[in-house]
Amino acid sequence: MAYAFTLSTTSISTDNIVIAVTGKTNPILQSEVNILKYNGSTKTFDNFTTFTVSSASANAATITPNTPFQLTDLLIIQVVEGSNKSDKLLIDFQEAYPSHKASYNYQLPSDTGNYKMNLGKVNGMDFSSVMSNQFEVGNAPDTSNSSIAISKSYLVQFSGSILDVNVTLNNAAGNASEGNYEVTLFADQQ
Repeated sequence: MAYAFTLSTTSISTDNIVIAVTGKTNPILQSEVNILKYNGSTKTFDNFTTFTVSSASANAATITPNTPFQLTDLLIIQVVEGSNKSDKLLIDFQEAYPSHKASYNYQLPSDTGNYKMNLGKVNGMDFSSVMSNQFEVGNAPDTSNSSIAISKSYLVQFSGSILDVNVTLNNAAGNASEGNYEVTLFADQQ
């Protein structure tokens, strides 16, 4: 799914973030700016609402937190106007890169489809041409609608033999969770 808007930053500081939006025709409203802030103790992204949006136009807006962000904060920003959405932009104010790399947590979009992760800016320089391999985002399998079955389970299986096991993965709506999954199985002696 292609997003209706493209989101980027023109300025990042702990006092404010200036976002740029391509593809939007109406001024950016505060209610359209969704910010998630990473909570290191719960390892989740939580809604962040203590900010104001000013100097808003259709193409740009300034986000000012009520209390300055910390250098260790990790944010995800998205602009949503009705059913039209921007991509989700991860903001990291400061990250050490030992051995030339760092790991990030990024909350995936709720829309299923194929994606690539793109690097936006590094110290203000455009790095948008740096991207990951394509990956698929789907609805998570649900335990109440998934199953495991043994072919010919009514027969005695011989110890050490290879068993034909059929696993069906469905999401909460009961629809197939198609894609590639890493699965572990074990035989639980009863």
